[in-house]
Amino acid sequence: MFVVLGATGRTGSAAAEFLLQQGARVRLLIRDAARAPELRSRGFEVAVADLLDVPSVQRALLGATAAFVLVPPDLETNDLIASRRELIDRLVDALAQSSLEHVVYLSGWGAHQSDGRGPIRYLHYGEGKLQALGRAVTTLRPGAFYENWASVLPLAVAHGVLPTALALDRKLPMVSCRDIGELAATCLMQGPRRRVVELAGPEEYSPWDVAAALSVVCAREVTPQLITSEELIEALVSFGVSNEVASQQAELVRTMNAGHYQWQGGDAEFQRGPTGIHAALAGMLSSTQSFPPSADADSVCDNSSSPAAC
Repeated sequence: MFVVLGATGRTGSAAAEFLLQQGARVRLLIRDAARAPELRSRGFEVAVADLLDVPSVQRALLGATAAFVLVPPDLETNDLIASRRELIDRLVDALAQSSLEHVVYLSGWGAHQSDGRGPIRYLHYGEGKLQALGRAVTTLRPGAFYENWASVLPLAVAHGVLPTALALDRKLPMVSCRDIGELAATCLMQGPRRRVVELAGPEEYSPWDVAAALSVVCAREVTPQLITSEELIEALVSFGVSNEVASQQAELVRTMNAGHYQWQGGDAEFQRGPTGIHAALAGMLSSTQSFPPSADADSVCDNSSSPAAC
């Protein structure tokens, strides 16, 4: 049996659905008990647990052989790194006392670098803590999420302007949450292995590329518009994100603009997901779901090395 954390978020739900489609027994660890009946009706087992409560997580892991693990964001915290490290410590305590043979961990692009900035710092911390468990750990390091553009798409469609704090000409690895989730599920089904898998989309994209693709998808000209770090922070705070989280996100974007993050290479595997930018944007525009500016329910600002689009 497989346990999936963050199963009500974009990446976790993709992993859970893929596993279920393959006939696997899947238990979802969720925080909101109100979601349980609907999820059970679809064929999932459900365990309600608080990731900070070690005994409840231990109970959720009983009988499982492997788990997909991620660090959910806390958009209101006044100390992002400390709060996520505490959660990682509690989660690792529960994993250590479980009988799991294999853990698939959602990290992020560049998290092998000890001098990362912003949310990358706690993803790097999580990699170290999990490796010390002595279990088979598969570490997934995806590039930036396409879905981080979702919050500014209505503005782009309405006014033809795509605001971003990313350097307009710098091409970055971007990838679909669905592709990440399906890779996580595949790694679980392949069995226990110690490995690092780095993941990007079919090619790298700059904000200019995103705007060009959006122009095709929505049939109107869209132009990227560079905003400052201060404007990024102000925009994120206006969406209800704490100043601390917004500042950490801005720091991450500045670091990416400087070209600091690289793939590990070497022993790390590298894969490309099938979803390109046109398909990703079309899917977001057709969705009725509303996304916060840089938050994924199951990733950090969300997963990770994913910069906010706005």
